Parts: sequence; C-alpha cells; structure tokens
Amino acid sequence: MPPIKQPQNLSVLCVANLIKNIEKHWIKFKTDAQIDASLDDPSTNFGKKKYLIGPFEQLDDETVSFILKKLYQSNNFNRNYFCLCVHGRLRSADFNFIRKKSFFNSLICNYLGKNCINLTELNLSALNEIHPKNLCSILYSLKNLKNLDLSHTKANLAVCQLLASNCPKLEHLNLENCKSIFDDCLDALNMIKNPLFKYINIDNVSLSDEKIEKSLDLFKNLKFLYVSELADRIWKFYKNQHDETENNTLQNYKQYSLETFYIDSDVLLKPHHMEALVFTCPKIRNLRINCVGKNDCLNYLNAFNYLSELTVANPSLLTYKFGGYFLQFIKSYGKRLKKLTLINLADINLQCIAKYCPNLVKLNVELIDYYEPCEDTDIQDNEKCFINNLDHLSVSNICSRSDTIHLNIGKFKSHLTQLLSNGQVRFLHLAGLNELDEEFFQCMCSTHAPRYSGHKLIHQSIQILEFKEMNSIGSRLIVNYFLKDSKNSLKEIMLAECKMISRHDSFKMKLLVKNNNLDCQIKWL
Repeated sequence: MPPIKQPQNLSVLCVANLIKNIEKHWIKFKTDAQIDASLDDPSTNFGKKKYLIGPFEQLDDETVSFILKKLYQSNNFNRNYFCLCVHGRLRSADFNFIRKKSFFNSLICNYLGKNCINLTELNLSALNEIHPKNLCSILYSLKNLKNLDLSHTKANLAVCQLLASNCPKLEHLNLENCKSIFDDCLDALNMIKNPLFKYINIDNVSLSDEKIEKSLDLFKNLKFLYVSELADRIWKFYKNQHDETENNTLQNYKQYSLETFYIDSDVLLKPHHMEALVFTCPKIRNLRINCVGKNDCLNYLNAFNYLSELTVANPSLLTYKFGGYFLQFIKSYGKRLKKLTLINLADINLQCIAKYCPNLVKLNVELIDYYEPCEDTDIQDNEKCFINNLDHLSVSNICSRSDTIHLNIGKFKSHLTQLLSNGQVRFLHLAGLNELDEEFFQCMCSTHAPRYSGHKLIHQSIQILEFKEMNSIGSRLIVNYFLKDSKNSLKEIMLAECKMISRHDSFKMKLLVKNNNLDCQIKWL
C-alpha cells in the first residue's frame, strides 16, 4: 500500500497566494486596471487608501517579515505594500534587508514612528541612507523598545539623546561602526536614570577610556559590552586601582557586572590581562579567547567561578595547547562547563573532553589537519567516556584536503563515536573529515544507545545533519544509513561542497523523501 501523502500546510498556501496576488488587495480605480501609480507615495491620500482584505493586524511578526522579504526578492515591492504590511500590532521588525535607494524617506519614517508604537525589537542595521532626523522620527514614539540595532547607520548625538529620553526600557543597543558616535553620545546615554542596558555593542567607534569606565560603573545590569581593545582598557582600570590600593584583595577593586567577555584579535593576550579580568569581572559566564597570547594565560581560567561557556581559538598554532594548563583546568572545572569551543589546539584530546566535561550540552571542535591527542595517564586506553547531555556536536577540519594523510585515524574514529554514544545528540555537523568512510558510519549506525535515551541506536536521535567538504561519502551512504531507517528523527540534511554528491543526487534523495512521506528536508548550501 503506498504511503498516505500529507496535505500541504494551509497557512503556507494562504501566505504564498497573498504574496502572489498582493496587488488585488487594493481597490482598483474604475478608469484604470492597474493600481494608481501615485499610491506608491504615502503622501497621496495615504489615510484614505482602502484594501479588500485587511488590514494585516491578524498576521504575526514572523509572517509579516516573510511576506516583506518575499516581495522584496521578487522585485514586487514598493512603499505602498510596505505600509500595508507594517501594522500597529507588530512587536518585532527587521528592515535590514531593504536596500532600495531613498526608500526610507521622511514620510515612511514618520509613518513607522506613528503607526508601530508597540515595537519592542527593531533592526535598522546597515541602512546608512537614513538621515539622523528620520531615525529620530522612527524612534520618537517607541516607548516600549527593548532591542535596537543601529549598527552601520548615521546614528549621532541627537539619536542618543532621543533614546535616553524616550526609550526607558532599552536593554540591547548596537551602535557598531557608527562613525558619528563620540564621547558626547555616551555621555547622553550615561544620563539615563536607572538604565536597563544588558547588551551594548560600540565596537569600531572612537571612545575614550574615561567614558567607557563611567558607563561600566553606571550600567549596573550590563552583561555584555563589545568595544575595541576592552581587555586593554580593563587592564588599565585595574592597574590604576592597584597602584592606589595598599591591600590588594578582591573586595578592594571596583567590580563590573559583565557576564560575557570577548578577547579578540586586536589584543596580544598576556597573563596580566587575565588577572585584571579575574579581579574586575568575577561574574563572567561566557569567555571567548580568540587572539594570540601566552599559554600560561590559560592558568587563570580556574579563577572564574561562574564560567559555563568557553571558547579558545589558537590563531598562531604556536601558543595555546590542550595539554598542560588547559587540561588541568578541565580536570578541576570541566564539570561546570555547558558549552565549549576549541579551535586549532594541536594536541586536543576528545576522550579527555568526554571524561572531564560530562555536563556539556554543546561542543564545537576544529582540528588542524591531524589528530594527535595529548597523553593523559588518568585515562585507560580502553576506557569508554561519553557526555550524558550532549545535544549539539560539531567537528571539523578546515585544513583538510582529499589527498592528506591524517594521523591516528583509528583513535579519532573511536573518540568521535564515544561523543555520540549518549544517544541524545540532535545536531551533528561534520566538515572536512575525509577519513570518515563507510566503515565509520556503519559502526556509528549499529552502536546501541543507552536505554534512557529512548532510541535503540545512537544515530536515531539526530534531527539536523550537516556535511561540508565530506569528500568520502556519497548519496548511497546517506540513503542506506539514515534515510532508510524508519525510526530516525531527521528533520534536515544540509550538504555543502561534497564532491561525491551532486545536485542531481540531492534531487533523487528529495524524491525518495517525498515518495516515502518522510518528515525531512534535503538542503544544498
């Protein structure tokens, strides 16, 4: 008996039909079969315009966003349709994709400001043609705004003063690369009474140390501040206090509320930077080290008592090592980590991660063309280690080439299988790992999962599977080991730059999914 085909989603069909026939939603003039061209300008009797079905107040934010983007992509887009879709009940709006020259004129900006007063989230990023005066027109009435992205725009002092006076609920503010933002703009924001800021991005903006320090003092709820050379600035603040303080204890230093801290490539990380962070930002939960530095900087990781998310990237390949300071850290602290990203640590050991970080939910590892794990005498060769709650696993080799001979392939396959053996991984990303052949997938797809997982085999928990530059696998392998398993949980298979899988192969897999009524999408990235 052939499988019963599921009907198409009615709401999807309705929205698709609305987009296709949007012109018909406007009353047409008896003398003309087309919409009056003047309607593209809201100044022409805009308040008197009528439409056959609408207004669109019943459509949720996600649907409105989908309609606008589809119209824009189809080149069937103008101010008329924009004003039809942007209704007064919207809570979230992202207009970042609208790059039509002079689209956001004063009339459109005034309409947005007066009509969309319930917005709590607004993204105007990269719309650098909007004049500051028009930005103020949009923002003037948005009393409930909590999340605002003005990065790469002409935001200036007037905009900051308006935000300070009219947007008291603002929590997330992005002013990255706004060339008209200076110290006086930060002074305006510092004047807010009881500021609620949790996230501020003012990277690539010219600001003095004095103003940054004042903002860190005033914004008591601030969890994340992204600004150029922040690690160096924190060190200066700490050093000044250190020189003035005789009794150098933790309580004697000014402490900031930051919980997320990124140390990027503009810093040559040294131990004194980490020391300053430990004393001034003791509540850090998410730390990203993505810069060149000395390996002994990692010795300070143990001092962050709230740390649960950690990224260590090794740009030079000659600095940070997995063995030594970092291994000591995860042995004593690894149980607290929930998310871990390690990039280009030459001697990384996946088995050590499984043993010492048993509570990880997300793990991302990028190798450097070979697998040569550091030795750990506390782990037996035949010891089986896996992470109980691991949900998201990404392992990649960005340097991989199809003709490269990798080291310790057998050990790598064994350690990778152990990471999957909890039977609960829902997202799996594999990239550039050309040695993961059919033998590996046959082993993975025949390994039994723990009873508590609810699955018989470990691969059956995977919902999203990504293969990138995996030149050792073909469509037959995917079909045999994943798509033909009736008990799998797959929702998406995403493929990118896999030489042995052509677009024709992906089409055949899509046909197989359709004919067998599988709830899975095949995407070619």
